Amino acid sequence: MLNPLEYQFTNTLKNYGYDVIVNGLDQVRILLKEYEEGTSTTEYKYMLFRNRLIKQGDIINIFDDNWIVLHEDISINDVYTKVIIRRLKFSINFNFMGDVQSIPSAIDEGTYRLDEGQYLTLPEGRIILHMQENDVSKQIANTQRFLIMGNSWKVVQKTNTEHGLYKIYADIDIFNDNDDKENEIADRWK
Repeated sequence: MLNPLEYQFTNTLKNYGYDVIVNGLDQVRILLKEYEEGTSTTEYKYMLFRNRLIKQGDIINIFDDNWIVLHEDISINDVYTKVIIRRLKFSINFNFMGDVQSIPSAIDEGTYRLDEGQYLTLPEGRIILHMQENDVSKQIANTQRFLIMGNSWKVVQKTNTEHGLYKIYADIDIFNDNDDKENEIADRWK
């Protein structure tokens, strides 16, 4: 016998849900809810779906936009799962010894740092990329360069403390003669 929450969720999903593509392969029906916790609702949303169909780090194609599952919440009464998703607004070209791979990413700008005995400093020209952990993103190495937003950047750290996700920390760098600024590919002719 179906419990009342499962019955309600199944009907709501059937009548008001959206079909999306997960990691370019699987079609899953989901519900979307606005995310209103001090951030832009155009960049973050809640997504609800049947348990175990989607996991942290998955890329979801919703209405021709790519979104990444940032945080997994616990299962609600073993009926559905609620997660936070973020829009992947940028596609960054990484050059792996002549093999250029485009990786969808979200970017946070302007980190702040406190040095011992100093006041809060202004942004230092650092960005943080959020991307799916996969075979391509695993190749990204410290000191690797990339171009985005009209600037050159150099990777200074890569972490995967959250399963399925990479955070790439990069500092502003200088352009060189081998950079393809028009197509945003670092070291294109190296």
